[in-house]
Amino acid sequence: MSNENITYDAIVSEVKNDTVSVLVQGNLNCASCHAKSACGISESEDKKIEIYDPDNIYKINEKVTIAIMKKVQPKAVIYAYLIPFILLLVTLLIASEFLQEWMAGIVAFSVLIPYYLWIYFSDHYFKREFSFSILKNNKQED
Repeated sequence: MSNENITYDAIVSEVKNDTVSVLVQGNLNCASCHAKSACGISESEDKKIEIYDPDNIYKINEKVTIAIMKKVQPKAVIYAYLIPFILLLVTLLIASEFLQEWMAGIVAFSVLIPYYLWIYFSDHYFKREFSFSILKNNKQED
């Protein structure tokens, strides 16, 4: 793997048509990553990731390596944290000029509902934009 990618060791948990689901456990690579506090994968619990794989060459419980390009990290932080924060703050500041504080707070938080609905229904874009690659491990442990 090149320095342009972040890699994770994973285990294939499910294979369906052209999708492979893998489980990622704790990762040592996260210690040196600048975005580790913003990345959900650095947490201690297992993460299930679906990866598009039309070749369908993986088997359940096979150890694999998955990779994602480092250049997508800033974009992920922007979508996950920066945009919602800006929406919340701007709405709160504007609404507090016209409404009582408690109502402005409710309006500010309610503005996030359409944003997260857009995120949810745009999953095809995010799956393409933040896609992982999957590679067979050269050395399999038995």
